[in-house]
Amino acid sequence: MDGATATDAGDGFELAANPPVIPGYAVGEVLGAGAFSTVWAGRGEQAAATDWPVALKVARAPGAAAAARLRRESAILVGIGPPAVARVLETGTAAGRAFIAMERIAGAALAEILARRQQPFAVAEAAAMVGGIAESVAAIHEAGVVHRDLKPENVFAAAGQDSARVIDFGLAVAVGDAAAAGGTPEYAAPETLAPGLATTATDSYALGALLFELLTLWPPFVGDATHQAYAHAHLRPPPPSSRGAESGAGDDLVMACLAKDPAARPSAREVAAACAAIAAASSETAVGRRVAIPAAPVLAPAANDEDLACLVVARGPGTRLARLLADAGAVLVAGDGARVTCAVTALEADRPAAAAVALARLAV
Repeated sequence: MDGATATDAGDGFELAANPPVIPGYAVGEVLGAGAFSTVWAGRGEQAAATDWPVALKVARAPGAAAAARLRRESAILVGIGPPAVARVLETGTAAGRAFIAMERIAGAALAEILARRQQPFAVAEAAAMVGGIAESVAAIHEAGVVHRDLKPENVFAAAGQDSARVIDFGLAVAVGDAAAAGGTPEYAAPETLAPGLATTATDSYALGALLFELLTLWPPFVGDATHQAYAHAHLRPPPPSSRGAESGAGDDLVMACLAKDPAARPSAREVAAACAAIAAASSETAVGRRVAIPAAPVLAPAANDEDLACLVVARGPGTRLARLLADAGAVLVAGDGARVTCAVTALEADRPAAAAVALARLAV
């Protein structure tokens, strides 16, 4: 998929039925939509933009506030500049709605790459990809900006390549500026759970979460937003090697990035350097190796409901896992030969949450 943005897109947002009319551009299909804006594919018709595939980010509503928000995002992109971000071609207003015209990035979002994967990435490949992302993030930081919403949907990176572009700066702020709580739960650093001053360490945390996901096909914590927020703030994530990574080569870097204390995390530039070293050291041993699909990590809910059922979801040979978990006291809920779901409740264990975590570890 091509696109300067594939996020700003979210499920549940109604797409506009008709493309907007923007002078100078032939507007095509929708690339993505979010609460604030819709992103359309297009092509420049004016001399300055001819032959440039473009992405047109158009505010969903007219008004001064929407125009100010898009002008701010445009200024951030211009201040950073390629290759870390898309090139801005124009910012304007059409039919009362603000828009940004920018180059359309060729390639796939990291989310699309992950969605197609059946196996976790080899350490060398994962490190090379995150290293490329970290280089772009470092350039963003050096421009004085914190992205604050790094996630697979907001990164364009081709598997096996060492370059990446970052998109969607809707939550970005200047380093040191006041920032509201926000971000995507799977990748949100603990300090983003409450308002505070923006720090580049927030993006380093997300880089660690991305590396974790490439190595395991799972984010560090799963669950609903409340449980994930608790986990990011209070729980130590498991090292990737305990969740299916082919080796422990990336463990130290992931755990350093996911430190609760922002001051203890490496900078994006340091993450890039560490990834380069890991990729170089791992490339020979990683090539051609098959990595087992890992068991899902389990985020234990608050154990204040005595009747709460805790689920253990595992991927692998269904019969073996079902027998293993059943022998350990779990109740088989479902199984299809490749994925097994078991439950532990207060009827089977005094501490079902703890029992579920123990069973999940047993299933790895």
